[in-house]
Amino acid sequence: MTSNSNKSVLSRQTEPNITTEESVNIASAVYREDPLQSSFPFLDDLRRKYSHQPTFLQAVEEMAISLQPLFQDEARGDFYTRAFLAIAEPERIISFRVSWMDDKGSLHFNRGWRVEYSR
Repeated sequence: MTSNSNKSVLSRQTEPNITTEESVNIASAVYREDPLQSSFPFLDDLRRKYSHQPTFLQAVEEMAISLQPLFQDEARGDFYTRAFLAIAEPERIISFRVSWMDDKGSLHFNRGWRVEYSR
């Protein structure tokens, strides 16, 4: 059991330290290189509206990929496309501030968001 815990400690130590900004840049680079962007032209409006949210757009496109057979259905494809667009758009986004004090007594402020969708 100790050998497993040593492995996890070793693997954590060898992982590169990636800052949040770097991870967003990596996600942006991966998203921009995605050849499937043109596969779903009905998502163009969402892409323009949320171009600053590459992770959100990636999640929407991955869901669209998994539902692609429904969109291609002859009889109900248009219905499924419209339904997908309706649920992909958040109903409301609540923004809030979180203030906290570090061990040195300095006051910090962070911003948080809660994104809500229709049920």
